Amino acid sequence: MGRKAGWKRSKRTFAHALDTLKHDGSNVLVVGDADGHARPCERLYGESDDGFRCRLVVTTDRPVTSVSPWGGRTEHVVFRPDGRPDDSGTVRNVRTLSALGTEFVDAIDELERNAGSLGPGELRACVDSLEPLLEGYSLEAVYRLLHVVTTRTRLVDGVGHYHLRRDRSHETVHLLESLFDAVVELRLRDGVPEGRWHLRDRNATSGWLPF
Repeated sequence: MGRKAGWKRSKRTFAHALDTLKHDGSNVLVVGDADGHARPCERLYGESDDGFRCRLVVTTDRPVTSVSPWGGRTEHVVFRPDGRPDDSGTVRNVRTLSALGTEFVDAIDELERNAGSLGPGELRACVDSLEPLLEGYSLEAVYRLLHVVTTRTRLVDGVGHYHLRRDRSHETVHLLESLFDAVVELRLRDGVPEGRWHLRDRNATSGWLPF
């Protein structure tokens, strides 16, 4: 009985910590099973019934047309090192890492101007894969970029999520995670994505939770 009550208190405490991340602005590194990122990505974007959202979508390995539509305003930044523009609509096409950082910050500025102001958690930003950036640039350069964009996201109390399809134990994850408020480790269990949250400032780890 005592252990069960303690577990319930722990779950409540952890849920409160996640609410704080959403309210105060945060950045989340999502790692793990390559097939398990779609559903967590939708949840972290904030779904259509989850209140007003402004969204910034940074695609590095898929076309903009593959991104699900939502309500609110969305800005797209497309990273295309080969210079091939994305022709799916009005997007910000970039070819270099430095241009990606500039357009990311400019897109948030634009969303903030159009909204008048952004409340806590109203901005949701996503980089759908860090892999192409790490393949084309040094880890140090990618780290500098992530420092810029995570800082800008946090300044408007936004929630950013950045996807890296590598194991939680991978050296790259260890080197990048200091930039983030939380690391979500993914796995598929009977085809259903589950996440284990590691909250850095609280040095706390959840159990496996379904998305």
